Amino acid sequence: MGQYSGVSFYLYDGKTRRMESAYADDLGLDPDYPDGMEVIVHQLPRIGKTIKFLFYTMSETISKSFTWNGNKFVEEAE
Repeated sequence: MGQYSGVSFYLYDGKTRRMESAYADDLGLDPDYPDGMEVIVHQLPRIGKTIKFLFYTMSETISKSFTWNGNKFVEEAE
């Protein structure tokens, strides 16, 4: 992972009509990267509010899903 890898997030404030960048950790996205991870795939929703992370290691693929509840992302049970 480098400086520009991953997904960027912005929060929009309807009252001030401003958008500001937000860190994934502040939004509840802390996927706890597995040991030996080689590749991450982010699946963004076309419909709905759930982001899916696929972590590829040499021996397995680990999937984690996070759903936006209006204030932050909440990890879904797999």
